[in-house]
Amino acid sequence: MGYVQYSSIDIIYNPKSTGRSHATAKAFAKKLRRLYKNTPVNLHATEFAGHAEQIAYECSKTGKRPLIISASGDGGYNEVVNGVMRAKPKGIVPICAVLPSGNANDHSRTLHSKPLLRLVKEDKPKKIDLLKVTFTSDGQKKTRYAHSYVGLGLTPAVAAELNKTALNPVKELWLAAKTFLAFQSLTVKIGRKKMAVDSVLFANIGEMAKRLTLAKNAAPDDGKFEVVFFPHTSKRVLLWRLFRASLARLEESSQADDFTLLVCNKTKLQMDGELQPIDANTKVRIQNEQRILTTFI
Repeated sequence: MGYVQYSSIDIIYNPKSTGRSHATAKAFAKKLRRLYKNTPVNLHATEFAGHAEQIAYECSKTGKRPLIISASGDGGYNEVVNGVMRAKPKGIVPICAVLPSGNANDHSRTLHSKPLLRLVKEDKPKKIDLLKVTFTSDGQKKTRYAHSYVGLGLTPAVAAELNKTALNPVKELWLAAKTFLAFQSLTVKIGRKKMAVDSVLFANIGEMAKRLTLAKNAAPDDGKFEVVFFPHTSKRVLLWRLFRASLARLEESSQADDFTLLVCNKTKLQMDGELQPIDANTKVRIQNEQRILTTFI
């Protein structure tokens, strides 16, 4: 007898992904169809940036207990999460999951305790926190959600360069190094204090970028997020700090549930893999939305 826990299962993938999004999604759908003989298992290919968000929103409304899976990295999953959050005010609470298939898979790597197929079969979803981000872009106030981290400064600068081209390890390393050396600091204001920073991170997970440890005891459902400032310094000192963070956590990290800063420069804001331009002299507010996303960990 097939499993019948879900009203529908929808797998969203990017056919133009630099990873194996299509192949991974297709293989996973085949396994699910064997298990859930009485449940529709649908594959959805994205056609443009932001399409996964639109698909996830529509899939959220298809039944009483839909399961929406993003065969992607952190960026694709970010779109799915935002689509689901658009549906939430209508009283819809789908289950979300990420099937790691991208270049950056920090969310699944740090939070998944078991392979996704096993988690889906066990059907014991948990509720985790999200980061709610409010900012101004091109004169318009926007609100977005991040499942793992929000970054300003060096982090989105590197991401913007990596997104411009198909990736391989050598090219990725070269672009990251080139951006690192050319990067100029940002000026931010917290209360009345103005300071130059190389990077600012707000994270719902303890690790990012495969090696960078932000906090040892970070939890995705504790009502807090990690706050890490990289004050402007020489490239040598910054590189040493990043190297040290790959071996042990950043001692300077703190926690908050609500944080606002004024960003004086026109720059980019990174939310998981999503990049958004922000205007100069913009207030960026990060709030913890506790246990708002239903998912598998």
